[in-house]
Amino acid sequence: SYEVDILIVYADIVFIENLIINYVILYVTTLLKKIKYHILEYYFRQYVEVCMLCLLYTSDAADDLIGV
Repeated sequence: SYEVDILIVYADIVFIENLIINYVILYVTTLLKKIKYHILEYYFRQYVEVCMLCLLYTSDAADDLIGV
């Protein structure tokens, strides 16, 4: 009947909407993970550079103390 056809079309539309929503959620989640990874990588590199600078400064200070 006509009502059953409408219900089937509506169910198909809802199913497609859910697929699209799930795809968008997956895409955004993946994108956010990549952004988070790049931000963490950037700050880790900055941290390593600061540590290396501190070690270099400490090493130079130690050399000065022992007269090297």
